[in-house]
Parts: sequence; structure tokens; C-alpha cells
Amino acid sequence: MYDFSKPICGNDVTVCLIDEFKEESLLTNAKIICDNYGIKFFQLLKVEDIGECTFDTNIVHFIFRLKREFDHRFISEIQSFLPIYHRSISIAFSYKSKEDSISYTNVIEEEKNHQESAFDCFNIMRPDIYFSDYFTVSQLKLLDNIVCDTIRVKYTPICISSDSIENELPKTVIDFFERAAELYEINKMYHRSFTDGYFSIKYDGIVYITATKTRKDKKISLKRISIIHSYCELKNELVYTGAYVPSSDSVEAMIVYQNTNVLELIHTHDSCKFTRNPNANIFPRIEPMEYGTSELGYKIVSTILGGNCDLVIMEEHGEVFLGYDHSESCSTNAIVNALGTLGFPKIA
Repeated sequence: MYDFSKPICGNDVTVCLIDEFKEESLLTNAKIICDNYGIKFFQLLKVEDIGECTFDTNIVHFIFRLKREFDHRFISEIQSFLPIYHRSISIAFSYKSKEDSISYTNVIEEEKNHQESAFDCFNIMRPDIYFSDYFTVSQLKLLDNIVCDTIRVKYTPICISSDSIENELPKTVIDFFERAAELYEINKMYHRSFTDGYFSIKYDGIVYITATKTRKDKKISLKRISIIHSYCELKNELVYTGAYVPSSDSVEAMIVYQNTNVLELIHTHDSCKFTRNPNANIFPRIEPMEYGTSELGYKIVSTILGGNCDLVIMEEHGEVFLGYDHSESCSTNAIVNALGTLGFPKIA
């Protein structure tokens, strides 16, 4: 897995899209996104055509949207088509109904765990809309996946110094990251991988945040903490210090810090307990939006300012827990309280 000690350049990436729905607007918008980030783009009509392709980039990401339900044989077959070098894959199966898709949940999780060793990144995407008589994955999620599973960050990173700040972290900051990691692991607050989400704290006026693709369980490395000095929305530039590129969600975090009195942010992907739990509708929710954008950041801000809350759920994305000081009533306590409110064991 790429460690993101440096950003990935778009011209080092090829995205190969196979859409059995042949949605023209998806193809058009995929090309626009790839052009915006300098990513090379291939569109294929059939899965079998992959075997006839050659790629001249180190990173190749394949996205399949299929008019068929989960099929283990398909996954086995495509491995014979894919190039041997650095590769990643996202598959969107389609179903007759939402209920049918849910019935495959356990077997899909088993398949993900089984395939991780075969791919640098392997993802079976969750359906979220009805389209063309199928319950399938939306264009929004497919387009976001182009960036998420390749270059990851949508902002322009500007590194002042790539030296690790591990030995410069205040005790309060270290305690926050370690406590957040403890709760993240104990309560399994991730869906796809323990690199999901981000932790961030604004302490003494300085913003600290986990780097993108950082594992956030108890094995969290303080070397993968970066300082964000500034974010310019007009230029979409983020200035940072640290040995690794800050979280792909840093833009939202900075918009929140710049426009509220929030001092701590913990972003998780706990689908079962929060994002896709109907009982969690008691918490403020935001409609599906692109990640890594100022628009999402402002939506979080307006939700926070609309009421006194310490948890905001982002549909088809994840949840963000908020802390307004560095005492026990901070973001980590917000996690414990939210779990208790929903009837889950308050594992603290």
C-alpha cells in the first residue's frame, strides 16, 4: 500500500471504467474528473477487453459497475485479466432490491477479507440508489471512487517541511490521538479498513491531523500526524508540515475549524452502528455529498450551528464526532455517549 509520504501525481495513475449500464453521463463526468487531476482514463465495454489493454502507469485502478448480483466466480475470473503490477479494484454489483443486496452482506465481507492480499486495494461498493430497474451504486459514489482509491486528496498539498513532528507533539495532543485510536479499535468504528476516516485536534491554535491512509487502531503511529498551517479555499491549497500527506478530508476539517468553535474532530465509518442504522436518525444527518470539498465542510458547519450537537452523520459516507474543549466532555466522550444512546455497550 502506498504510504503517502509524498502525493501521488495524477499522471502516474490510470483509471479503467467498465459500466454495464452504459450511462453516458457517468462516462462524461468520469472523463472530466480524470482530466481535472491529470489521470489517464480508459473506458471499456466488456470485462474481457482488459486482457487486450496495456497500461503505462504504475498505478491502475479498475472500476466495474455490473448488472448482476454478487458473484464470487466473477472476482476469480477477473484476476486472470488484470495486470500483475500495482493494481486496485472497485466492484459495484447490482440487485433486484435493497433487501436482496442486504442478504449478501456477510458473504461480501468474507470476500473482501479474502481478496485483500491479492490487490493493493479491493473494494466491493455498497449500492445506494435504484437506477434502470436495479438497486446499484450511484454515479456520485463511482465518481468519488476515481479519486478516493488513487490519488486520494482533492486539494493541492504544499509541504513546508517533510520532517516528522512526532517528537514535537504536546502531551494533550498525544493523549487525544491515542484515546481516539483506543475507542476506534475497541468499538470497530470502521467499515472497509482501519485506515478509514481521520482524527484531528486544534490545540493552542495549531491544527493536527492524521495523514491519509493512516491506520487508526491502537497501532496508530504518531509519525503519521501532520500540522496544517493553512487552507486557501480560493486556490484549494493546503499548507502543511509532516512526513506524510494530511487526510483527504482535511478540507472539511479546516472549514469546520475556521467557522466554528470546534476543537476536536473524529471521523469514522461505522456503518452498522451509525451511518446505515435507522435508529441513528435521531442524530443530525447530511445528504450524500462529495468528500474532500469545502461544500461538505460548510454543510457540516451549518448543521453544527443549527443546533447544539456533537455528532453529525454523513449519508453514504460516515460520521464525525465533535469536541468543543479538551476535557472529558470532548469528541471521544461524544462517541461513548452516542453508543450508549443507541443501546450499544458503552465500551470506554
